[in-house]
Amino acid sequence: MRWFYPGIICLFIVVVSFLLADVSRDQYERAHHVEYLFDNVGDSTIDSIQMDQFQQTQTKIPPLTKSVWLRIKVPPKVLDWTGDAVLYTGSNETALSMTGYIAENSKIHSLGFCDVRIEADECQVPTLQYAFPVKKEIQSADTWILLNIIPGASGVNNEFYFFKRSFFNRITILLTYFLGISTGVFLLVAIFSLFFYITFKELSFLIYSLFYANLLVSVTVNRGFWDAYRPSSISFTGTDLLLPVLLLTVFFDLSFLRVFFEMPKKNKNINKVFLAATTLILLAVLMALFPSTKIYAWKALSPIIFGAMILASLSLIYLIWEKRLWAESVAAGWVAAIACNIIWTLYRNGSIEGYWFFGYYAIFGRVLESLILNNVIFQKISQLYVTVGTVKEKNEESMVVKTLLRTLSHDLSNTTQVIKGSASVIAKNKSPEQIEKYLGYISSAAESQAEIIENAKKNYLVRGEKIISLKPTDLKKCVDQVVNTYRANVQKKNLSLQIEYPDENVLVFAEKSSLCHQVIANILSNAIKFSYPEKKIWIRVHILDEAWVELRIKDEGIGIPGHILDRMFDENQDISRPGTSGEIGTGSGLLIIKDFAKAFGGDFTIESSVDWGTEMILKLRRFN
Repeated sequence: MRWFYPGIICLFIVVVSFLLADVSRDQYERAHHVEYLFDNVGDSTIDSIQMDQFQQTQTKIPPLTKSVWLRIKVPPKVLDWTGDAVLYTGSNETALSMTGYIAENSKIHSLGFCDVRIEADECQVPTLQYAFPVKKEIQSADTWILLNIIPGASGVNNEFYFFKRSFFNRITILLTYFLGISTGVFLLVAIFSLFFYITFKELSFLIYSLFYANLLVSVTVNRGFWDAYRPSSISFTGTDLLLPVLLLTVFFDLSFLRVFFEMPKKNKNINKVFLAATTLILLAVLMALFPSTKIYAWKALSPIIFGAMILASLSLIYLIWEKRLWAESVAAGWVAAIACNIIWTLYRNGSIEGYWFFGYYAIFGRVLESLILNNVIFQKISQLYVTVGTVKEKNEESMVVKTLLRTLSHDLSNTTQVIKGSASVIAKNKSPEQIEKYLGYISSAAESQAEIIENAKKNYLVRGEKIISLKPTDLKKCVDQVVNTYRANVQKKNLSLQIEYPDENVLVFAEKSSLCHQVIANILSNAIKFSYPEKKIWIRVHILDEAWVELRIKDEGIGIPGHILDRMFDENQDISRPGTSGEIGTGSGLLIIKDFAKAFGGDFTIESSVDWGTEMILKLRRFN
């Protein structure tokens, strides 16, 4: 089953293509009898050329050739048609400077350009500007078409076809619509792929977008739209752009495979070959930009295209054999494009006859490729959504653990400092009153530690999106409990506390233990830590309105510099600073306060400046 999809796609394209090749075989005929005359000076005219100077087989164009004359025999099949015929060339570069004449029994007539219905001297459809009407009334057994062409960098193409006029009209209208649909498909794929790249930052999407954008430019240039509509201020013709664009299409093709299948990581030897191939292609693109080296780039085009096909095909066979994800589907897309390109190439070379028109068959292969590869891309997008969701879930779980450790380490550290400080005072003061007093502080701190640990054991952490149970909590009692716990630290620095409460009870929505021992305790601990000795700390509870209550704790400490204040709530920044008496901090307390304030449905802000002190403002929802 590994080879099923590529095999069935290839078989389908070949069978259907050759079945269609027999349709309307009597409606057209390829020009096989083509003779050449080389003009090294460039001054020959239709009146000066001699018919016996034409060579029946094409030879290599001499380097100094200024123009080439082609003499095309009108096939007998065309003479049997009852209506007018059309002579058409599918090569944009060959026809760019082409002028045409028809010679019959020594009489020479100029061939006028035609539109899609061959009813005007100027073409309305740019892709058909190189079709010449061959009127029935001037056809005979000795009728020749004479074409004067300035050879391009790729030489002179011999793709010339005779069509019945009515058949040509129907087919060209159909192909014009097909071209519009194809360019629309390419444009949509390029836009959506760019959007997916912006969303997922997946490099293969960007290359996929550039590939189809480049393919869109290639079709536009190759079909003549660029020359038909480009502003006169732009000097680059379709001939100038065609070669670099074709080479870039191959470059993006190989780059997409290299990045999509992560060859730099998983297939290092294949990656080296791909890297060498894409470097060679970019060198050819560079050569195509300069007139002196452009001819060599044209000569390298076919080897590069077929070399890229072989390299990509062998790599995809290996990836399928290796059972790499999506290798079969990508190979099926490549098979579609390669099969159509090979069929078209064989037709151009005259190896097969059939119903393949104007290079559109190669475009058809790319449309099939886009339909198949788009399915692969959407599968990868689905996988990326799953991956992003999994990573997000893991990150959230990791954040919960991280916050838990941060909370425990910080808040237990605060109460441990209270216990150590009280124990130090007891060791120095042996009076029963002092021992009883500071044992009370130790007991209160130990109870706080027990509550902190119990909270961690039981339920939640804020960053895990697990909202804790909120109940009406007496804010004044909570503040009093925290002040009592930290009384030893206040006395150690000889600080004075000024507490202001409203007369009425103040109930707020919160979880009591978290509010007391993790929010208010952290705020007061910071105020004590960064206060200068013998200064004041203000604690104010203020009722804002029926819905909100505010707790403000203001110190006269060292303050917070602006560059640190801007980063206070960035968990990736290390903002820990020693206190005024060398107290060590973790830098996590403010993050804990912010997290719980958010969980309570409130807010936490800081106002501070150096040597002015710091005021921390906790805003909570009021229970009325």
